[in-house]
Amino acid sequence: MKRFFSGSRRLMPSPLVTASFFCLSLIFYACVGSPTLPLDRNRGESGSDLFSQNQPDTTGILEAMERELQRSLDSLHLHAGAKPYFLAYMYWDIEQYRVEATLGTLEQNGWDRMQYLGVDLRLGDYERDNTGYLGSIVFGPRLRAPLPRSNDTTLLRQAIWAATDAEYKVAIEKLAQKKAYLRNHSQERSLPDFSRQEINRIDLMEKRIEPDTNSLKDLGVTVSAGFNDYPELQESRAAYNYFYSTLYYVDSEGSRYRLGFQENTFLVSLLAQADDGAPLWDYFRCSRRDTPWCGESNATDLGKKAAQESKDLAERTLRLSQKPPERNYRGPALLQNSAGGDLLYKALLAPQSQLREPLGSQSQRHFLLSLEGRKYFPTFVSIQDDPARYQWNDQTLYGHYAFDHQAQSARAVDLVKDGKIVDYYRGKIPLQPNGEHKSNGHWRYGGGFPGVVELHSKTTRNNVGMFRDLCRLSEEEGIGYAMVIAKVADEDALALLRHPLSSRLRISEAGDGRAFALNTPVHMGKVDCRTRKIDPVRGLTLSSMDSKSLRDIVATGESPSLYEPQAAFSALVPDLLFSLMDMKGDNQPQPRLPYLPPSGNFENIVP
Repeated sequence: MKRFFSGSRRLMPSPLVTASFFCLSLIFYACVGSPTLPLDRNRGESGSDLFSQNQPDTTGILEAMERELQRSLDSLHLHAGAKPYFLAYMYWDIEQYRVEATLGTLEQNGWDRMQYLGVDLRLGDYERDNTGYLGSIVFGPRLRAPLPRSNDTTLLRQAIWAATDAEYKVAIEKLAQKKAYLRNHSQERSLPDFSRQEINRIDLMEKRIEPDTNSLKDLGVTVSAGFNDYPELQESRAAYNYFYSTLYYVDSEGSRYRLGFQENTFLVSLLAQADDGAPLWDYFRCSRRDTPWCGESNATDLGKKAAQESKDLAERTLRLSQKPPERNYRGPALLQNSAGGDLLYKALLAPQSQLREPLGSQSQRHFLLSLEGRKYFPTFVSIQDDPARYQWNDQTLYGHYAFDHQAQSARAVDLVKDGKIVDYYRGKIPLQPNGEHKSNGHWRYGGGFPGVVELHSKTTRNNVGMFRDLCRLSEEEGIGYAMVIAKVADEDALALLRHPLSSRLRISEAGDGRAFALNTPVHMGKVDCRTRKIDPVRGLTLSSMDSKSLRDIVATGESPSLYEPQAAFSALVPDLLFSLMDMKGDNQPQPRLPYLPPSGNFENIVP
């Protein structure tokens, strides 16, 4: 999904965090609904003790948004143009503290603030409006007034007016194009563009724990200085990001909310070059929603843990750089830790970001929707998403939330039952023609989005049993060894690197469920089935997989691992044993420049 929304979470030097942080003008365009049922609940339930409920909005931002919304509804129209039947605004106010250091020297240290505004304006009616047509490309006005850096409601209203005015003029042309298409394709039936859902007025502000900036600065400097002992590394960095994000939302049907949440992420990333020129990298990541020290009692304890992890990563990477690469592999594989979570995300969760295919000459039903009621995983696998679950092993989960970005109550949903797809992430945009459409509160960051996902299995193995079955499958293949993938690439950690070699490292994009690829393995081992020893290997990437590959899962582990990429959602996935998996070696060597080690004595250098 974009990649799914991750902007405020990326440890990058610039915001989506880049400006595609939300691509909010595009993302939010489809992410609101149209509640008209006579249900008005002033709600603040969260299912946990994370939130301070019903705190007054002293900034006046919601009031300013509501006033501008009403003014636009009353007066926004051209001579022959229709008035909006639905209008909504979403405003993100993000406070960030960031520390970044390399080799014991600070590169960044300080606070920043970012604001983003999304406007969803719809002309027409619930059956047909200006959205959801593939051919509606309009090079209309893009007037944008700057958002205020402070809570200046006058400037905010001016920015909202400018964005709404531009959106309205574009919507008129898009609606005309869509109507013309439908007149020429009368045989093409489509679902309504919107549905009517509940109205909620919500105020949920997560309790804020201010970061100890002095301790965080010392943490980054101390941990990054440890890499001075490894001059063979091409690059190394440590970074800490603290975010507190406040979301403000109002729409023309009466829903409004203010949501606040925080996140803390500490990253260490390093890069080396193998003897054949191939880039090698590794990382350490800890991310917690409820504490600034990633589960440790203070910055000192986190620093000790991170320093030891960093040392282990550096030594492992440098040893691996001296080994020849693996060429190709076809055989059984065991996915552990983040590898299993990445598979679940790429195969099932990410493809649901945009299930509703737009009208157009090439439009067709989404692949996952066509599999409703059909087998997708092995029959012993069931998958549920329950955003109400807010803790696991005493750790607050990032995927926990009470209401989605359309102000709808978050509900548990069974995605897969006994291997068959039974339901999907639903917002206010209808997905299927049969039955009454009902949102299950899983519309976030511009589309269907996961909360707290857990994979359950009826066929589990303990660790000994998993390796026994792994080697049995290897013997059946006639190769005598097998692969274990324990860690895959992390997007935040990769974005921390600046070296030109890092451009050769890739994060795979999610497909539609028909085909997908896992992120590049970072920790991979070859199991010798005679001795049961695991030897670290490098150079293999996972070939593109398709939905048939999921049938090769033959067993799962007993205990799940927590996977929380970019502090956006939570997935609890046990080890996954595949009977067959194809991996390709990197056969494109990178020239390696001569290495000149440092002298260690700079006293006689004349500037």
